[in-house]
Amino acid sequence: YYEKAMELNPNDLSLISSLALAYNSNKQYKESNETYDKALKLDPNNALLLNNYAYNLSTRGENLEKALDMSRRAVNKEPGNPSYLDTFGWIFYMMKDYKSALEYIERAVSINGSNAVLLDHLGDVHFALKDVKKAVYFWKKAFELSPNSTNIEKKIKEHE
Repeated sequence: YYEKAMELNPNDLSLISSLALAYNSNKQYKESNETYDKALKLDPNNALLLNNYAYNLSTRGENLEKALDMSRRAVNKEPGNPSYLDTFGWIFYMMKDYKSALEYIERAVSINGSNAVLLDHLGDVHFALKDVKKAVYFWKKAFELSPNSTNIEKKIKEHE
């Protein structure tokens, strides 16, 4: 449906962004990247596009320098956006710069402490910093908000 809609309105940023996310969800990473690149040609400073593209790259451990640059631009545009701060921190985490990761993900959690993904990421960073007690604490908080997450539940059980 998105592809058909794109034929009708090829410059609709909302549509392009949705298509890029759909491709990423379907593990069509090449298509996702190409679609994000097209969107950023239309609006190179769109913070949402920059953040989403950067986050998708980071979760795949792909092109992390590019992801960091895009994420930095998104954070500079909206420094109080917890999702953007989390993405920036997560990229640092993926680059194994855990102190920088901690700084930005803690800032994200201080703005939105009721987001399971942010709390899970904060737990992961503490675990990487070898603070298992804090990691389990944040994973438990994340699990309270997302009790169906088998991934978080598994981390708690393995490290409690």
